[in-house]
Amino acid sequence: MNVTASPDAVQIGIAEWRAAIGEANVLDSTQALEAVATATFPTLQKVLAILHPASPEQVGECMRIAGRCGVPLYPVSAGCNWGLGSRVPAVDGCAVLDLGRMNAIVAFDPRMGTLTVEPGVTFRQVQDYLRQAGRQWFLPAIGGPADASVIGNLAERGDGSGPTGDRAGNACALQVVLPDGSRITTGFGMFDGASMATLSRTGPGPSLDGLFLQSGMGVLVGATLFLSPVLAHLALVRAHLTGRESLVRTIDTARALVRDGVLQPNCLSLWNATKVYMQGRSYPWAEMEGKTPLPIATDDAAQVWYLVATLHSASPAIGGARAAHAASALAASGVIVQVSDEADDPNLREQAEGALGGVSDLTAASVYWRKKSAPPSPLRPEADNCGVQWICLALRLDGTDFADVTRLIERTAIEHGFEAVISGFVASPRAIHLFVAIIYDRDIAHEDAAAQKCHDLVLTMLAERGIHPMRLGIQSMDHLSRAAEPYKSVMRRIRQALDPHRQVAPGRYEM
Repeated sequence: MNVTASPDAVQIGIAEWRAAIGEANVLDSTQALEAVATATFPTLQKVLAILHPASPEQVGECMRIAGRCGVPLYPVSAGCNWGLGSRVPAVDGCAVLDLGRMNAIVAFDPRMGTLTVEPGVTFRQVQDYLRQAGRQWFLPAIGGPADASVIGNLAERGDGSGPTGDRAGNACALQVVLPDGSRITTGFGMFDGASMATLSRTGPGPSLDGLFLQSGMGVLVGATLFLSPVLAHLALVRAHLTGRESLVRTIDTARALVRDGVLQPNCLSLWNATKVYMQGRSYPWAEMEGKTPLPIATDDAAQVWYLVATLHSASPAIGGARAAHAASALAASGVIVQVSDEADDPNLREQAEGALGGVSDLTAASVYWRKKSAPPSPLRPEADNCGVQWICLALRLDGTDFADVTRLIERTAIEHGFEAVISGFVASPRAIHLFVAIIYDRDIAHEDAAAQKCHDLVLTMLAERGIHPMRLGIQSMDHLSRAAEPYKSVMRRIRQALDPHRQVAPGRYEM
């Protein structure tokens, strides 16, 4: 879709936005627009302006002006959605609504363990805040950049590493500016002064939260997150797996451990050998004599995976028993298991910062894997022509399925000249979320096209097996065309009721 507003109408909108939120907070220089329209893969979308509102009221005014002028708005928070579109709108002819100035931690309830934030609040900011507040609670963090937005992650139904790592399942009181500029709060927030507004995901009547996640039906300007407690005891169970059969047995064992409450959802992750190898490294160009990709073991018996499970417990007795049970069950699957327990290692808590909401850019820096220069600080992958495409899948928590799907992805990536960088979070006793990165150097000719072909082929092959992504990038929004027509029809009618002029994020999760 191209913008329907005339150039004159766009200029009128820019003038009105400047009057509403300040001259300096509306950008339309060529340099600024080109930067915001650049992702980690090819994009053709043109951006008309960049707006930086400072409050929900200003967001509402931006929306009303946009409606009068017919210019769609595409909201972003920190703009760190690398591999899925960064800050680039899903379609041509939008103004970007950058919510980064709205970066206040609005409220913290240390008794109930809740944190209310604006969309510009980052994971690094939350980590620092909770440390200063006494480290009673933590927000499960992502493996991505430390300066990614918490609400941006919520808006995409992202995952974090920890007991409340299911972001959408542990958030409430979503504050949403609707396309007409009005504002609502979901759940018990429908009632003024409700005591349960920041404590319960649902109030009476239909729940609206899902309408505003992975959608363009409104702009999230605030939310309350449920935190995880920093308990008295922490243990890590690590396992090194070799061979397909070991992987299959381990996944099936993990399902039983989560099902039986020994391990918690979002507290067990798996990494393939490539993802482990590349941490803190660049591609070994010299050793490989300039050839790509790194070879993978063609024999299923030689493939390698790594597992880490985090156990948060109220006492050493409970934690020790859970860790021993988990280690014994995994060892019976034929894997090498190591348990790190605070009782034996008092420094473990500092070593395991990632298990307690700690953030760093170590993993995020892997977007520079194929570049021949070291990652800068801060990271700037779009400007440095880093190539990244993500594929985010939901799989049955079944060992055979996991082994088959990951092997298919690895082989497809190799055929197209890339390493498949794969990790997984056990989301429930029934599901595992799989994250696949295709990483390359955009400065090398034809790499963009090869990466896009690989990305699209993986999605097509898996869809034919009944396996679909649980999160999409702007390069894969057309996957929703595969949805059944009755479902698409309902979603179109809801969108038409809330946003009849496709004013908010057109093309984003539209059906």
